[in-house]
Amino acid sequence: TSYEVYANGKKVGSTDGSVRSFTASVTNGTAYTFTVTATNKAGASGESDPAQQVTPFGAPSTPAPAQLRATGQGPGDVVNTWSAPKTNGRGITSYQVEATGGPNPPFGQSGETIRANPGDQYRVRFKACANDKCSQFSDWSNTVEPYGPPGPPKVSATGTGKTVTFSWSDGSGYGKTPLSYKYRTAVNGNWGDWQTGTTPNPITAGDGRDQGVAIEMVAVNTAGQDSSRATADGRTGSVTVRKGGPHSSCQGNTCAAIRIEVVNFPPNSSVTCKAEGKGAKTDQKPFTNKTIRTDGSGAGSNEGSFYGYVGEDIRATCDGITAPWYTWPP
Repeated sequence: TSYEVYANGKKVGSTDGSVRSFTASVTNGTAYTFTVTATNKAGASGESDPAQQVTPFGAPSTPAPAQLRATGQGPGDVVNTWSAPKTNGRGITSYQVEATGGPNPPFGQSGETIRANPGDQYRVRFKACANDKCSQFSDWSNTVEPYGPPGPPKVSATGTGKTVTFSWSDGSGYGKTPLSYKYRTAVNGNWGDWQTGTTPNPITAGDGRDQGVAIEMVAVNTAGQDSSRATADGRTGSVTVRKGGPHSSCQGNTCAAIRIEVVNFPPNSSVTCKAEGKGAKTDQKPFTNKTIRTDGSGAGSNEGSFYGYVGEDIRATCDGITAPWYTWPP
């Protein structure tokens, strides 16, 4: 006995009785119904009942390589443009992806933005699959270097007597380094012009007693993108004179040491202060220099071995900063 195999009514092959299976060469994507007839010495049978309809398929064609474009809009942003390959009898059910220099991107829709590693060399390739039948990998895409706007610098302020000192450190370059900087400072709310070029570190600003000093600073990458503004503010040094504790050289309620207080001076440093008087008696006193040792916040005090006279004025100058006149109380 032999058998003839028909696809959609057209004979596609035959086999002898020892083989009960047959592989037909047909067109992928076309629906087929198969029937079989048997032939022996007595003649041929009629066609069998049709088998369940099937649609053969194969692996999709090899895709064309994707095209990548680094936009710089966000740290590592890359636009991935690609085209689905030609199918071979069944639609594409998934994609397999490989990448270097960053994560494997999703292949959901062409033109999606993916986030790769800023500064790395990034490329991708992919294959298309119809169920378990997959194409060959595409060629590698073009290689891009993802980047994005730089992070702002980190700025801190310290009162250092007649000035405020601003120290700063780099933010992230996000792929486009080296960074340059621009900055401007303000004293008591009056902003100066933006400064570019070589940026000193630290930066000092201010020129007197008890001034509010601020800075705005921006990092700029080699693509010309600005970071957000970093800000810091502080105050220049301040000196205050007031009545202190009892003085051993005299008696009475008004006899007390002169107390000198400083704030916003260099931390953990020595400050030299000189008192001076204004009045019939105070003018004649030989005030001596006093040293104040500041703490970690730049503050300190000292009570001198001298005293004031009721109704007369005293002040002190500490490392170039002079306190307001203080009228000695009764």
